[in-house]
Amino acid sequence: MPITIAVPPQQPAPAGAPDAAAEPPPAPVAAPEPVAEQAVEPPPEPIAVKAAAPAAPPAPKGPKALLAAAGRLRDRGEIEKALDLYGEVSAADPENVAALVGRGLCYLELENYPPAAASFEAALGLRADDPEALLGLAETYRWRGKKADAIRYYERYLAAHPDGEEAAVARNALEELRK
Repeated sequence: MPITIAVPPQQPAPAGAPDAAAEPPPAPVAAPEPVAEQAVEPPPEPIAVKAAAPAAPPAPKGPKALLAAAGRLRDRGEIEKALDLYGEVSAADPENVAALVGRGLCYLELENYPPAAASFEAALGLRADDPEALLGLAETYRWRGKKADAIRYYERYLAAHPDGEEAAVARNALEELRK
């Protein structure tokens, strides 16, 4: 509700005083309405925003990508993870020699010799002269103490791959086993 202030009428100015009538009387001034006191809320607390974790690389797709990823994991010493990827490829394609050999190598590194031998033998059943499977099986037998079997597979490796990448390793192993 507006409040009006009344101003009393002006008295005539004494003689000799400046003419006050020239100025109009001030208009009544309305006082502002009283405002109910409102509770002032404090500003909201800032919301902590967590930095997004770097997105994980997308999972590899297709057997070649899975085999490459498994090989990198094995090279980094993440044998169990590599074994999972090799197993994924083997499950989808039981005749994938690279996956079978990869599994055999993982089992060999984990010193789990029976599944290592089974993986290498399965690979050799598909590709009889696969160098990694031959050498892997020779190593598996060597570590299991099966000297005659180890010698036989080192010799098979050398017969099929006399200048192979691991020929020197096979020759040295044969020399040690024949002592």
